[in-house]
Amino acid sequence: MHADFKDPSLRARGVVNAERTHAVWVVATVDNIRDWLAERLPVTGLDSDRTYRVRMRGEIGESHWGWVTPQWLTAAQSDGGFVVPGRLLANIGLQLPNLWPMQAIVLEFEAL
Repeated sequence: MHADFKDPSLRARGVVNAERTHAVWVVATVDNIRDWLAERLPVTGLDSDRTYRVRMRGEIGESHWGWVTPQWLTAAQSDGGFVVPGRLLANIGLQLPNLWPMQAIVLEFEAL
């Protein structure tokens, strides 16, 4: 799966298991940051009727972003992450931070 963004320097790829209970998405910048508004990541492929725990994975190291830090991002960085309905993830998505050039974040979604 992938997400298409207005800003061609932003890329997102996701993998969802067959049961739609677990997913991992990577959002990365591949170019210089411009004056752009942070876009939303629609997390497609999950079950809209389930609830998911969202966590930011740290295996790739620390990521850096600019002036927009969505509140959910702080919660996703905590050990327990945060809980959100699948319908919200699919229909509204998560507002992304303004990642600096050549930065990425890895998000994990687990059904409860």
